[in-house]
Amino acid sequence: MIYLADVRKHRAARFALFTLVLVIIAADGIFFARVLHQGPPPKGSLIGELARGPTGWLMMASLGCWSLACLVLSFAIEAALESTSWVPLGLLLTRLQGIALALLAVCHPGLPSDVGTLSPILHQVGYFSAFLLAAGAALVLAPACRSDKEWLAIAPAAQAGSILLAALTAGLMLWPPGSGVWWEIAAIIAGFAWQLLCVTGVARSVRWFPLPWDRRRPG
Repeated sequence: MIYLADVRKHRAARFALFTLVLVIIAADGIFFARVLHQGPPPKGSLIGELARGPTGWLMMASLGCWSLACLVLSFAIEAALESTSWVPLGLLLTRLQGIALALLAVCHPGLPSDVGTLSPILHQVGYFSAFLLAAGAALVLAPACRSDKEWLAIAPAAQAGSILLAALTAGLMLWPPGSGVWWEIAAIIAGFAWQLLCVTGVARSVRWFPLPWDRRRPG
């Protein structure tokens, strides 16, 4: 049983590395889409504005990578994090976030004249759902880090990161796109940072990031 658990954790660590690549691609894609946009600050949401312009293909590809990163990371966490009663809910929320991001990527935000048509509506649903689900997943999973000895080292950062992501998401909901673009940018960065923390936790489950006290611990 111990051997099988180790095999699962090493497989999860490889999934986590793939997630890391996807997160980097997604973050770089959003950044370069903004640089290539070469316009004033967006009047609507950053994601929506970049998806409408010439950089739309890059924005959609970035969102697709972010969606896949959520789905892959959820399976890595499931194999590497010691399960508690709340972990399955956190994994479900993470997978739903991936689905919301996929909806955001597939459904074009449309033009101002397209208000009321289905695609922009679904785009908005995916937009708000993605941020709300990310905050919910982080708040649910962060306490579980304290129950796993390998994840314990990142537990304080995970707790702080989950609270920050929830606070930024709340700000984004109170000051919606167009009036609070910096809330959106900060929430995107916090979302990526939370995923990187989870990748670190999965990698630590196979001792890829040993700490000084790990060397003194038996086994």
